[in-house]
Amino acid sequence: MQRARHSTTRARSTRPRWHHPGRDNHLVGVVLPVLVTIIVLGFDVLEGPQSQYIGLVAAMPLLASALTGPLRTGFVGLVVTVSAVLAGFLQETDADTLAATTHAQYVRVGFIALVSLVAVRVSVHRIRRLREVRRLSAVADAAQQAILRPLPPVVGTVTCASTYVSATYQAQIGGDLIEVLDTRFGTRALVGDVRGKGMDAVRLAGLVLGSFREQAWTAPDLATLAGALDSAVRRAAGPEDFVTAALVEVHEEGTVDVVSCGHPAPFLTGGSLIGPAALIEVEPEPPLGLLESLPTTATFDLDDNQRLVLVTDGLLEARRPKRWLDARSGEFLPAATVLGRHLARGDLRHGLREVVAEVQRWSRGRLGDDMAVLALEHRGRIRTPSARQQDEEQVFDVEHQDRSDRHIA
Repeated sequence: MQRARHSTTRARSTRPRWHHPGRDNHLVGVVLPVLVTIIVLGFDVLEGPQSQYIGLVAAMPLLASALTGPLRTGFVGLVVTVSAVLAGFLQETDADTLAATTHAQYVRVGFIALVSLVAVRVSVHRIRRLREVRRLSAVADAAQQAILRPLPPVVGTVTCASTYVSATYQAQIGGDLIEVLDTRFGTRALVGDVRGKGMDAVRLAGLVLGSFREQAWTAPDLATLAGALDSAVRRAAGPEDFVTAALVEVHEEGTVDVVSCGHPAPFLTGGSLIGPAALIEVEPEPPLGLLESLPTTATFDLDDNQRLVLVTDGLLEARRPKRWLDARSGEFLPAATVLGRHLARGDLRHGLREVVAEVQRWSRGRLGDDMAVLALEHRGRIRTPSARQQDEEQVFDVEHQDRSDRHIA
């Protein structure tokens, strides 16, 4: 049986190849220093023995060490050293006093050779650090996949797609969380953001996701589900920790319930809406971990051609870096316009890739916070419960009936 393609997109594919720090550019790392050395050598020879420009190429091995590996760096150092010796021979007109035997030439060639050896050592150290970073990035990516599992393209009565972009390059792990589940009450989705960074935020994000995956099957409504998640955060988080979250429940007939616990309200795009995405009016509630009572639920109807988009602060707070002579520097991304342009129609996964690409162009790859986006589209037809879901419903019914009997007794 063919494996279904997951709909989670990654940010790595949206950046150009040359933008990746740590990816060696062997062509530039070798050709550019050698070309500069040849040019300097030509000037040195043409100017005659009165000018000595060849010492300027001592920086070329260091340039190579920043762009390529130790073997190629050593090759560049050898070319530069030989060029320094050759320059001395070509400039000297008196055979009795060859420049290669003079004290100045010895010092110049010896200095260039020493810099070349240092450059090789720097390149070796850089390659080791890059390999370590790549290993750590692979571990972080595996941990992120364990926390944020790839979403299937269809869950219950909705088609869904999601994306996650870390604000720190080479660190694909953070405190944003996304999940969509098909339950007996409808298709339930969660998008949240944990306060803080690092492993504590990751641990709390994993706890909230685990609690959501457990409670979404039994909580009769979103307000009760939010209360259960709040209790889980209170038990595990510190006094100043909290989690912002948006909870959504899509019913078979297209009715949508939304609860916002300190999280940005969802957007609505597509269908009869033209232009920027519309912001759904949701009563703001305190974040999870700080709730004082069960939150208020907002309800609206979702047409078959409309998309519901949930985002985190990373997208809303994306700004242009400050630059001289740029009147738009510091401006926030027009999130509603971007979402409406790319997600109103067409394939959800392709639209999310375009959204990520535009956010990175706007911020020039400098996000201030992790960005997570979840797009949902109502399929407009009644789903068929899976075998696992039927088992869960039977267990729920038995337990509910057992508790009711004990209460009556």
